[in-house]
Amino acid sequence: MKICYIGNTCNNSFHHVRTMRARGHDAVLYYETGLHPQTFPEWEDPSIAENRPKWLRPFSYNYSAPEAWQGAPPALMEEFSEFDVIHAEDRALIWASKTGKPYGWYPYGYDMLHYSFAGYGFEQHLLKYGQPLAPWYVTAPIRFRRAVAGAAFINNPLWMPSHSATHRLLQKLTLPERIRAIPVSVDTELFSPGEGPGMSALLREFGIDAPQPQSLTLFLPTRIIFAEGSGYNYGSDRLLRLLRKFADTGRKFTLIVVSKDSPDEPLFKELVGRLGLHDHVIWIPMQQRHNLVNWYRACDVVANEFGDGGFGSIAYEALSCGACLLTSWKVKAHSDPTFFLPEYASWPPHLSADTDEDALENLINCADDPHFRTERQMLGREWVLANISPNMTGEKFEQLYTDAIARHPVTIRKPVYDPPSPLRLRTIGLHLESNNLAAAFSGIGKALNDNPEDPLLLRIVLQLYNAVGGPDLGNALRCELDELGVDLL
Repeated sequence: MKICYIGNTCNNSFHHVRTMRARGHDAVLYYETGLHPQTFPEWEDPSIAENRPKWLRPFSYNYSAPEAWQGAPPALMEEFSEFDVIHAEDRALIWASKTGKPYGWYPYGYDMLHYSFAGYGFEQHLLKYGQPLAPWYVTAPIRFRRAVAGAAFINNPLWMPSHSATHRLLQKLTLPERIRAIPVSVDTELFSPGEGPGMSALLREFGIDAPQPQSLTLFLPTRIIFAEGSGYNYGSDRLLRLLRKFADTGRKFTLIVVSKDSPDEPLFKELVGRLGLHDHVIWIPMQQRHNLVNWYRACDVVANEFGDGGFGSIAYEALSCGACLLTSWKVKAHSDPTFFLPEYASWPPHLSADTDEDALENLINCADDPHFRTERQMLGREWVLANISPNMTGEKFEQLYTDAIARHPVTIRKPVYDPPSPLRLRTIGLHLESNNLAAAFSGIGKALNDNPEDPLLLRIVLQLYNAVGGPDLGNALRCELDELGVDLL
């Protein structure tokens, strides 16, 4: 089977490609060189920079350009069309939909929030600096939703409360049997228990003296994001408040934080000072993925997420290394039938931080009871081998692609959207009457989130583009909508 992967967030596709090639398939990865280095296979395996195999194909293309929502360069599109099945992330899903080949969407998190149900530019960005943005901001979510509707499969390996609207969208756009939740696999040979240089030696590499003996050493490799408006909440501030409570019990600890130039790091450092935790926190530079193994092995507890509660690569890698994992993950308490839960044989044996009481109890148990820690370390490794080893996930993806090829072309079911409510339309009208354009655009954006192709709403947007941006902008939007065959009557 010839399998094309487009996009490589967190090197997840790189893992898939290696797994499928090991199973005898001709799998190829295309990845964009203008994105963050963490999306490059070289970040995972530095030797690739000197000897890149032919099945790794970097390309340079401006993902932010309007053209990216229409298609990749012709030469790339021709290459994509040579494969039996395409496994795509982000707006590459739109590219895949134009190849005539079976394809699927592999959401990585952000594209679920920003491109599918929220609509890139709708709610927050239709009006900026007093002017409406380029017309493709209006049509991009329409293109994306149509590509989702034509996908032979959607594999959603993530579970986050903030993705509830995405799940409801998927229920409308496609048949339920096309939706899977095969988890990301982990390299169980690299991420494995074992002896390492130890915490003192690791810190000395950065000129940092090892702290005095502690009750616990915690390692935080997750990005620092928690402030309102940051787009996601890892709960980094909540972790600090939990550790303040832990310190108040008289137990000593050190928190080692990986700096990733995250947007909320200054706020995090400020909170460290306010809570009196300055002497407990050590910062180290960003680490390439393979270097994290020794840190996982050397710490007592890996701290992950304490806000929205995702469960992804860091959680899997820490458990695979036999580390105790402290994280918030409220999935088991959720009863919404639109959620497609990860396909595990059993639930992961992490230390729950769903409530402050749970988190503090688990921290105290780890500090006071070495047997408790050892038992959790063994359970974590056993769970990884039983649920997300490359062989297990590889077999599932192999069947997923085989089914996608057999199902092609899929039957596209047009979603049935609810019309905008009279109250919402009245509110938008009042904002327009008072010339409160920012509020009007925001209201329209929220309505378009529910129905991106509603003729009445799009006519209002077109009128506003003409009035605020001028006839050229209005005509450009009209051309975009005409190209998509959107009927404004």
